[in-house]
Amino acid sequence: MDAPTHLQLAQLCLDAYRGLIQGCACIVAEHPALHRPRGQVLGSVCYLVPWMLGDGTPATIAVFPGSDDWLDYLRDGNFWKEPHRGGWGRVHQGMQLAWTAIAEEVMDLAMARVIWTGHSLGAFLAAQGAAEAPERCLELVTFGEPRPGDNAYARRFARELGPKCTRYVNRGDYVALSPPWYWGYRHALPARWYDGARWVDGVRLLGWLRAWRPGHGWRDHQMRNYLAARPDAKKNGGVHLCTHHPARS
Repeated sequence: MDAPTHLQLAQLCLDAYRGLIQGCACIVAEHPALHRPRGQVLGSVCYLVPWMLGDGTPATIAVFPGSDDWLDYLRDGNFWKEPHRGGWGRVHQGMQLAWTAIAEEVMDLAMARVIWTGHSLGAFLAAQGAAEAPERCLELVTFGEPRPGDNAYARRFARELGPKCTRYVNRGDYVALSPPWYWGYRHALPARWYDGARWVDGVRLLGWLRAWRPGHGWRDHQMRNYLAARPDAKKNGGVHLCTHHPARS
């Protein structure tokens, strides 16, 4: 098998929310003494999907769903910054807490080569996994990733992992624009942005204003709408989300 396409990774992110990923390790770190109804757990979740690369090398696809409960959102709303675990700068305190809760187990169980992917909070967690051991990262693909940290972190992340990363943003997804820039938060890399007609490099202000639809910021953020954003490259010259992107060593 070759490296998975970005469309396959997007589908895995959606399936992670629905609990449809089977036959692989699922790592969960629960919030203390807190459970959702019907036995569902509340906390950080990672699915480790086995994958065989074209050269026969075993790899892992680490899939992280995002926040799915008001207590998750409360943690995500903690916009204080704290030192990054690897000393790369300062990052979002609440979301780094979510990564710290599962980091050791994820890194221990994943293969030596890892393809990281996630949506929303899960995108932050996937990026933290890649940053934990850049030499093990084959590729990082995120959807609706919030701004992770300060300038120092963004510069170090871009230097260590830039060529291996793709960050997707759908239309007016407001989570990708938070926490606010004026609070010192930065993205490490430009986005692949869906402007309502095609995927383009970078979020253009005028294009974003045209694509923005009142009340649709949350809808644009939902993982199923990232999957729905599939422009016809033959018609509009855009880049198809399911274009094959080989993993880079």
